[in-house]
Amino acid sequence: MTSTEAAVGVAEQALRLGVSKDTIYRLVRRGTIPGFKVGRDWRFFPSQVEQALSTPVDLWAPPTRRRRA
Repeated sequence: MTSTEAAVGVAEQALRLGVSKDTIYRLVRRGTIPGFKVGRDWRFFPSQVEQALSTPVDLWAPPTRRRRA
């Protein structure tokens, strides 16, 4: 992230990645992409999202979060 990079909302991030807004909500809820809330709205720094998605994922690693019963 550069010091002048603007945070974008869910709709713009979905357009940047070519996915639906529901997919963005799912990715941030799982912790796959970094985001933060401003009031009720999610915001994202595009460079951080791109970096998170370009990092290799170990499919055999145990989950980092427990599911609710």
